[in-house]
Amino acid sequence: MTVRNGVRWGCWVAVLWLTGPWLWVGGGAAADSSPAAPRPIQLEKLTYEVVTLDDAGREVRRERKWNWGFREALGNGVTLEMLLIPGGEFVMGDGIDTVPFPFPCHKVRVKAFFLGRYEVTERQWREVAGWGRVERGLPRRPGAWLPFGSRHDEWPVRRVTWEESMEFCERLRRATGRGYRLPSEAEWEYACRAGTTTAFHFGNSINHCVARFRLRGCGRGAYGEGEFEARPAAVGSHGVANEWGLADMHGNVEEWCEDIEHLGYEGAPTDGRAWVEIVRPCNERKRISRGGSWLSLAIQCRSAGRGSAYSNRREKDTGLRVAMDVPVGLALPPRP
Repeated sequence: MTVRNGVRWGCWVAVLWLTGPWLWVGGGAAADSSPAAPRPIQLEKLTYEVVTLDDAGREVRRERKWNWGFREALGNGVTLEMLLIPGGEFVMGDGIDTVPFPFPCHKVRVKAFFLGRYEVTERQWREVAGWGRVERGLPRRPGAWLPFGSRHDEWPVRRVTWEESMEFCERLRRATGRGYRLPSEAEWEYACRAGTTTAFHFGNSINHCVARFRLRGCGRGAYGEGEFEARPAAVGSHGVANEWGLADMHGNVEEWCEDIEHLGYEGAPTDGRAWVEIVRPCNERKRISRGGSWLSLAIQCRSAGRGSAYSNRREKDTGLRVAMDVPVGLALPPRP
C-alpha cells in the first residue's frame, strides 16, 4: 500500500468513526398509524428535595416534598417518569429580553398537563429510536461521538433536531395511546417557575451545587460555589428539583419547545398553547428552546430565558423534555 493510499484509507476510517452513530438510523419499519389502546395510568407519589437560595447563592432552606406522577414503561427496563403539572395562571416573561423586540410580561392561563421529571436521556432515546418510524428515522446514538464520555446512559440526549424530537414524541403517542408531545413555550416557563416569580425557581441566584451552567463570565445572579465541569450532568444528579418535582430546568441542556420563534410576545396566545401561527415578525424555520445549558451564562438559564435554533439543526447542547396531555376521564387527585 502506498503512502497516499494509506492516508486515504486512514481518512475513511476517521470519517466512519465520526459518523458511525448515524450509519444505522433506528426504526426501519413504519409504525402502525393508529395509536395503541392506552393502559390505565397508575398515579403515585414521587418525592424530591426543594432548595431555596438567598440572593448571594447560599442555601437557606431544603424541604422534602412530593407530587403525583407515573412511570411509563418503554421496554427493556427503561421507564419515563412523568409529573402532574396543575393548571393555573402566571405572568410569563420578566421584561429583561426587550431589545430589539418587545417581550412584555403578560398573563397566561395553562391547563393541567404532565411533564417529564427529567430531560430525555441517552438510554430512553435509544430505546424509542428502535421502534417503528412514523415520518423519519432516528439516530440511535446522536451524541455518541461527542467528547467527555457522552455515551453515558443517564446523561441527557443532545444533538437531536426539533424534527427528530417531534418524531420521538409521535412514536411515544402511537405506542402508548397517550398525548405525548413537546411542551409549549408557555407551558415550559409555567412548569419551571412552579409558582415562583424570581429569576430562577431557586430564587434570584443559582450556583453549581444545584445547576450545571457556564463557569466563566457567569453574569448576573450566578455564584461559583460547587464543582463545575464543562459538560452536561446525568439527569437529576444535583439531587434537587422545583416545587413540582422537575429537575434540571436551569442549565444542563436546552430543551426544545413546539413554538415557532416569534420576535416578541405581542399577539402571543394567552391560553398556554404553542404559538405556531406565522405572525410577523417571526422566523418560521426556527423553533424555541428553553432553560439554557452547560454552555450558557446564568442569565440565559433563568425561568424566562429564551433560545432558538433552526428546526433541522443539531446543537451539541440541545435536547428535550416531553409533555403529555391529561387523558380524558382521568380523575386528578388533590394537590399535595
